[in-house]
Amino acid sequence: METLRRNPKRKVSEAARDDPDSEADDLLWKACSSLTVQDIEDWQGWVELESEPAFFNTILRDLGVRHVKVQELFTMDQDSLDAVS
Repeated sequence: METLRRNPKRKVSEAARDDPDSEADDLLWKACSSLTVQDIEDWQGWVELESEPAFFNTILRDLGVRHVKVQELFTMDQDSLDAVS
């Protein structure tokens, strides 16, 4: 007679199988791929960056930061900084 396992094996979730770095690279590539030559020439040096953790993870990795993963972003304006200091 076969005994039932107390804790049956579970399948690996899709999120656990995906490589977060490749997903971040894909998102960054898609966000930047639509730029035209005219867009690049008109760019004044400032960029609005979406508060997407995947973008920040890619930026940090490109800057050489290791063993850090951004999961959530918060805005800190001057009033917020004054409240915590």
